[in-house]
Amino acid sequence: MNFHGCWALVDIGGHLLNQTEQVSHEKGASAIIDSARCHLENKDVQLHSWWALVHLGGEVSKEYDVKAVPEAMRVHRWNADVTQHGCWTIRYYYSMGDYLESVMVEGGGECIVRGMEAHTGRADVQHHGCWAIGNLAVGRKENRVLLSSSGAHTAALAGMAQFKSNADVADQGCWAIAGLALSTRNQKLIARENGIKAVVDAMKLHRSSSEGVQLHGCWALGNLALDEHNREIMPRFKAPSILTHLN
Repeated sequence: MNFHGCWALVDIGGHLLNQTEQVSHEKGASAIIDSARCHLENKDVQLHSWWALVHLGGEVSKEYDVKAVPEAMRVHRWNADVTQHGCWTIRYYYSMGDYLESVMVEGGGECIVRGMEAHTGRADVQHHGCWAIGNLAVGRKENRVLLSSSGAHTAALAGMAQFKSNADVADQGCWAIAGLALSTRNQKLIARENGIKAVVDAMKLHRSSSEGVQLHGCWALGNLALDEHNREIMPRFKAPSILTHLN
């Protein structure tokens, strides 16, 4: 019955601002999180818990238990829906303030990567996984190397390759690469795995269909170009050409 309770809280509070604030004030988010912790083995409770929190939004994050989502993602790694909503929750709530560090301490970054690896056939997992990686990397300098050590750059590039025609995956894949490439170490790692080509290919394919791909692709290429060797090899992948056509 717990997952029905989570669903009901969304119906009550997820549509109007004053109702959302009331659910938060009445400790609705705390109840959802407590339920998720008590029923860790129940995939339906986990799925609806994180779905509820994402849709409630607002000030709910102030009540957040940073351990809850990584725990659920580890236990239900092979459930694509729990993984998707876990990634969604992390990128929505944990990409600010002290959460940027604490979620990594609790293994959130690795959970995202392992989830993306486990569900390579799900575009929504790749989309929200890349988005979460980008947010965590941009938000905190130390996260960039921690994420790449877990294989985040490889997972993001694999998702982009699997769903080349999906603009959402391409957009957030470029966002993830852009954030990770703020690290000099990662600039080299990404280039070795043909990351420059992946970004250029995404920008070409979605030239007229996604402004986000162009924006995040430009940022990714700019950050990757901070490495001297990467600058030298970019013409090989037609990077200057794709950038010139944007003007």
